[in-house]
Amino acid sequence: ADGRDAFRALLALEPDHAEGRAGVAWADAELARLEAERRAEHERLAAAEAQARAALEKSGRVQRVLARWVALGDTLARMEGIFYDSMLSLAEKQARAADPWGRVETFLRETPDDPASRAAARALAGWARCLAGFEDEGQQWMREAGDLDPDLPYGPMMLAMVGLSEYLVLQPLPSASGGAQGLTFGPMPLATPEMAELEKTIRTRIDAAARATVWGDGLAQEFQGVLAAMRAFQDGRLADAEAGL
Repeated sequence: ADGRDAFRALLALEPDHAEGRAGVAWADAELARLEAERRAEHERLAAAEAQARAALEKSGRVQRVLARWVALGDTLARMEGIFYDSMLSLAEKQARAADPWGRVETFLRETPDDPASRAAARALAGWARCLAGFEDEGQQWMREAGDLDPDLPYGPMMLAMVGLSEYLVLQPLPSASGGAQGLTFGPMPLATPEMAELEKTIRTRIDAAARATVWGDGLAQEFQGVLAAMRAFQDGRLADAEAGL
């Protein structure tokens, strides 16, 4: 501004001064550029602030869903007991899980209708749906959760947990032989092609969950611990994985 004023003072004395006219034009253009940069920076900061506020609000919504989910701990433990009972057929598991599943339905019904809350609830309930004996439907819910709100990790994270369960079922056990020193185990069998493909799928899902930007507060740290444990399992750090899970 000072430079422009100096050039204009020069033109006031010599209106036809070529350098003075060029200087004013240059100063006007420079001031316009600086003003445009200032406006752009202001808009960028305002957008970042709005995004941060929205993320904070979304995080609070997700946290409220997580808190309600944790309150279902006894119900989920009961469903897990039914699901992992090898003496029961699938039809028997589904029948026995029907009663505790009703509490999960209540959890879903009472979830607010905003996308973040629905995404978190849908992913978590998808895990319970798998425990109820309806794995295909449960996994579909987890995928839908990722579509509802890609900022949340719980859809791909729960899918990774399902994949990990499948991987452990496929894992062949080492040979064992008895002797004077007790049981002796042979080397761990190599992974099958099916296991190798599933491992890639699990890793892709873990990576997708890790990229999420909204976890919720407080309780989300425990879910992040589970994610770290699954990554430790895939890296062969079994003690870390067991401790984390």
